[in-house]
Amino acid sequence: MLTLLDWGGVRKTSAGLDRLRAYGTRLKLHLTLLCQPAIPRDVTASEDRRTMTNLASMSARALEEMGGREFRMALDLMTPEAIDRFRKMRKMPQRLVESLETYLAAHPEKIAGGRLPTPGRQSAHQVATARRPTKAAARKTSPPSKTGGRQSVAKGAGKAGDGYVPLADRFKAWWYGSPTPRGGRGGEDPGRVQRNEVPPEKLAGWRACILERVWGKGFIMPGGDRPILDMARLSGLEPEHSVADVTAGLGGPARALVHAYPQATIHRYNTDRELMDAARALYPDHPAQDFFLDAETPSFSGRRYDRIFARESLCLVRGRDRMLQFFAENLRGGGALVFSDAIARNPAHASEVFAEWRDNEVQKPHLLTPEEHKDLLVDSRLELTSTENLTRGYRAMVEPAFRSLIEWLKTSPLPSDGVDALMIECELWRRRLAVIDSGEIEIIRFHATRRRVRMLSQQS
Repeated sequence: MLTLLDWGGVRKTSAGLDRLRAYGTRLKLHLTLLCQPAIPRDVTASEDRRTMTNLASMSARALEEMGGREFRMALDLMTPEAIDRFRKMRKMPQRLVESLETYLAAHPEKIAGGRLPTPGRQSAHQVATARRPTKAAARKTSPPSKTGGRQSVAKGAGKAGDGYVPLADRFKAWWYGSPTPRGGRGGEDPGRVQRNEVPPEKLAGWRACILERVWGKGFIMPGGDRPILDMARLSGLEPEHSVADVTAGLGGPARALVHAYPQATIHRYNTDRELMDAARALYPDHPAQDFFLDAETPSFSGRRYDRIFARESLCLVRGRDRMLQFFAENLRGGGALVFSDAIARNPAHASEVFAEWRDNEVQKPHLLTPEEHKDLLVDSRLELTSTENLTRGYRAMVEPAFRSLIEWLKTSPLPSDGVDALMIECELWRRRLAVIDSGEIEIIRFHATRRRVRMLSQQS
């Protein structure tokens, strides 16, 4: 469990802890929106009112303190009619009014009636109440202290000019969508790496920690051990069988198989060297042997298997036909290939949501339709036994993980390096859930087998 010691100049003081608690509250709001279920496109008027509860029921103070990113995510969950009613019935600070206008200009499909409201226009009541300072704003503009107007500085908050940007300020800037504040006085050396610009090697070090914190010990995807064990049951895995888990991650799926089938031979393969090295460092005594699998030139080094399992990874392989052929050639007679993957319903008509997801994945996805998958399996001389649509249950596996993360952050704040890694994972899954909710991609599980080859002497 991570604890707060001395991260980036924020020491274990009451002021430092207060700033980190404030960060945790903001992140909780962000993750709460991430965990909300999708809104059907054809909602009724009563259902439509419920979709705007997050904004319509907020107090004036809550709206005053609301972050720009949180506001835009809430708008994503609302229908055009709900946004229009909210704009007319609620007072908003001017920055949110401008944010709403910018949002509607970028998302014309969210404009009720197809007409953009006149920029900067509010009702007389909205203008009058927006100008009235709230208690929160009054506190922010408190008079200077009696010590010549100098403000007190939190102990250990970093020296002037050292380039340090406090964690709370970094997160606040991210939350409001404004540029990250520059530390120190009079600017900084442009060639120097600022503390708020975390080098890639530090992010890599945090990656495994964040993945395990979100998805569970040894796992990098939703669902824990359930998906791999479901694949094993579907394939009819027996104690004498050998298994290749080709999306091993940090070793969690293979460990689950070893515990459930202690007599089977389990090997784990990683196409990501960074994750493989992290898994070896975290679990040097892992019961399943691990190997690296090059997706461009795959090889099991002469090993053949009775079962091959893979999760949501083939869509990231450019030569998917070559990979499926490789799996087929390395299955023993009567062996089974079970894999789940993202498939496209209509790749020729991709929306902005689809494009945002595709363009921001670390590895660009190459999606096929279910029919194209079936053709590739036939070409690889594999017999398709069954398919199952897992899309509906996929979101249900994602949401609990982020809810548990919210609880963890209450007692275990992160340093700035960890915040960057966490935000990358949150944004990644926000885009994935958005494209799943759009209906443009689905998660399908395929079960294919290789026929046994009988010799002529056996047939006589």
